[in-house]
Amino acid sequence: MLWIHPVIQLLGILFAILALRLGWKRYCAVHLGRKCMFPWKEHVQWGQLAEGFWLGGLTLGIWAARWTWRGYGVTGAHFWLGLAMGALILFSFISGTVMDKVKKKRTTLPRLHGFAGFTLMALALAELVTGSLVLARLFF
Repeated sequence: MLWIHPVIQLLGILFAILALRLGWKRYCAVHLGRKCMFPWKEHVQWGQLAEGFWLGGLTLGIWAARWTWRGYGVTGAHFWLGLAMGALILFSFISGTVMDKVKKKRTTLPRLHGFAGFTLMALALAELVTGSLVLARLFF
């Protein structure tokens, strides 16, 4: 059962890389003055897919750890980083949905949304490391 969680999270990371790449185009256009097309709908689709996979994987990971080890937080930093990601995923999803549904000129919300996206990617990479350590302890 524990092998499904990392597979789902890795797919989430791949989708998030695509969303982040598209979001970077928007950042460059708005803040760096570069001319480029921002594929809004694709950014939203990849971002929502990544966040859905991450939340599903988080839920499954918590359940699988509880089932396997009969407790929460057994994986230490991996567990706590995952919970932090969960909160940021919710913020990113809600802020992205608001910007997608109500299009208007904004300054603060897009910056916070972008910061959340970059932070999520950094946390996902940290989770990749801590998760690898958990798997190494479990199987080796």
